[in-house]
Amino acid sequence: MNPAVSPDIYLQKTSITSSFSSISFTSQHRQLFRQLSLLFRYPTTHPRKIIENIVPIISNISDEGKQLIQRFKEMSESLSVPQLQECYSDLLDMNPHFHPYVGAQLLGESYKRSIFLIKLKEVYRENGFEPPMNELADHLAIILEFISMSQNVDVTRELIEDALIPALNKIVDESNLSIENALMGTNPIKNPYVYLYFLLRKVVIKLISSK
Repeated sequence: MNPAVSPDIYLQKTSITSSFSSISFTSQHRQLFRQLSLLFRYPTTHPRKIIENIVPIISNISDEGKQLIQRFKEMSESLSVPQLQECYSDLLDMNPHFHPYVGAQLLGESYKRSIFLIKLKEVYRENGFEPPMNELADHLAIILEFISMSQNVDVTRELIEDALIPALNKIVDESNLSIENALMGTNPIKNPYVYLYFLLRKVVIKLISSK
């Protein structure tokens, strides 16, 4: 275990994550992570083109994932860009539970998170990735973009196992939202970006559970 990218309170393995090394991280997976990274950025244009790119990829990976991106598509189509920006800010910026910063989700605003950010930047640099200067290194969009281009399977595996999955589990499990009920039309979710968190967790778990 390389502690460089592992928040130390989440080092324990699970039966789900232990199978990651046995799967092939394909170009299709990389493209999907790249497109998802764009959706987790603050929207400056309507995301319909990004959604169009995701739909055929996710359709080959997960039926529920297809339903989730379809629901995000339906909700976003009824909203203007300013309205989508408001939805994004309300959930990802103003709601601490849904903050898209992996280190903050796992370690809080602490010294440990600062160390995690430093180590994460080192990993990026060592693997030829230059994140944007205007965003913190542990933002979901940045991590997903790195995963989409990284050729270092060991680093990718550890980042997913020890940071991404625990953070997504924390966000989704503590949201007290039932995606099954939402997809069936009961207890509807009002912010489309909630669906992205469920979608991303579904994609990651499906990926690492593949044999």
